[in-house]
Amino acid sequence: MKKVSKKSKIFLLLGMFIIPISIFSMIFTTQVKASKFVLLDQNQTIDKTYFASGDVLDIRGNINGDAFLAGSEITFSGNIDGNLFVAANSINLSGKINGNVFVAGNSLTINSEGIDNLFLAGNLVNINSKINKNSYVAGNSVVMSSNSEVGKDLFVSASALTLNANVKRDLSVESTTITLGSNVGRNASIISESAYFGLNSKIENDLEVSSSMQTASNLNQVANGVISVKEAENNPGKDYIASFKSKVFGKLTFGLFSVLIVGLLLIKFFGKNVAKLNKDIEKNFGKNLGKGFLLLILTPIISLILLITIIGVKLSFIVTGIYVLAIFFASIVGSIFIGEMFLRKLIKEKNPSQYLSLLIGSLIYIIFTVIPFVGWIIGLIITVVSLGALVNQKIETYKILNKKA
Repeated sequence: MKKVSKKSKIFLLLGMFIIPISIFSMIFTTQVKASKFVLLDQNQTIDKTYFASGDVLDIRGNINGDAFLAGSEITFSGNIDGNLFVAANSINLSGKINGNVFVAGNSLTINSEGIDNLFLAGNLVNINSKINKNSYVAGNSVVMSSNSEVGKDLFVSASALTLNANVKRDLSVESTTITLGSNVGRNASIISESAYFGLNSKIENDLEVSSSMQTASNLNQVANGVISVKEAENNPGKDYIASFKSKVFGKLTFGLFSVLIVGLLLIKFFGKNVAKLNKDIEKNFGKNLGKGFLLLILTPIISLILLITIIGVKLSFIVTGIYVLAIFFASIVGSIFIGEMFLRKLIKEKNPSQYLSLLIGSLIYIIFTVIPFVGWIIGLIITVVSLGALVNQKIETYKILNKKA
C-alpha cells in the first residue's frame, strides 16, 4: 500500500478542519473567529460556545460557555464559565476558568484560577494554579510551583519534574529525574532514575519507588507508611514525549477540531440517532465488532471488483467515498460513546450531555490512538464497533420502511 506523505496528511486534515467550520459558522449560534490576530477585548462577553484560530490570540473577555482556541501564540487572561480547549506553540493561561482545561503545545504556562480538572501535554511546562480535582500532565520539563495545588490526584509523565505543589490525595510519577518539595496526602508511586526529596516533603501513607531510588538518604523520613520497590523501565516517559511531539500536537491542532465540529453538527441534527447508536454499542458490543470488521474488509474488495469492470468504475468511486465517510463518522460516534462511558462510569454522571461526551471522548480517543504499539488497535476497535452499530441502524431503518410499504 502506498504511504500517504506528511504534506498530504496536513492538507487533508486542514480540509477536514476548514470545510466543517465554514458550515458550522453558518448554521450554529456559535461565535467563530479566525484571522492572523484575534482579540477578545476585556469588555466583551460571549454567551455562546467560542471558537477562535489564528497566528496570535489574545483572549481577555468573558465567555459563558466552552472555548476552543488554536494558533501559534495564545494568551488567555479572561474569564470562562465552561471548558477550555487550547492547542498552540506558546500558551499562557491566567484569569479564571470554571471548568476543565485541555491544553497541548510547546511552551505552556498555567496561572489560571478555578480549574476543575487539568489535562496537559507539552514540552516546557510551568504550572502555578490550584487545581480543584485531578491533573494529568505529560511533558519534557515540568515545574509545578508552591503556588499550585492539586485537590485530588496527580499523574505525571516527564523527563524532568520539579514538584513543589501539594497533592491532597495520590501521586503517580514516571520521570527521568524528580525533585519533590511538597506534601502528598495519601500514597505515592515515583518511578525515576534520580530523585531528590526536600526537607519539607512528606508522603502521609505508602510510597512505591524504583530500585535506583533506594539510595536516597532521607527516603525513610519522607514516607510515613510502607516503602516498596518497583523496577523502572528504561528512560521512563521518554517514548511518550517523543510520540507526543510527532503525533499528538498535529492531531490535537487539526484532527480534534475537525472531529469536534462535525460531531457537533451530528448531535444537533441527529442527536436521537446518536443516542440509539451508543445504546446499541454498549448492548451488542461483540456483534457490532463482528459486523464492523466484515464491512471494513469486504467493502474494499467489492470496490476493487467494481473498479476492474468498465460499467462499475463510477460506482466503485461512490462506494469508496461512502466507505471513507462511514469510517470517519464511526470514529466520531465512537468518541461520543467513549466520552459517555467515561462520564457515566468514572465521573458518575447519570445523564451526561452528548456535547460534553463528544468533547471528553474526542480527546481520550486521540490520546488512545497515539499510544505506541497498542494505540492503533484501540482506535481500530472503537471505530469498527461503531461502524457495526451504524450498519445495525441502517438495517433497522430498511426493515421499518419495508413494513410501511
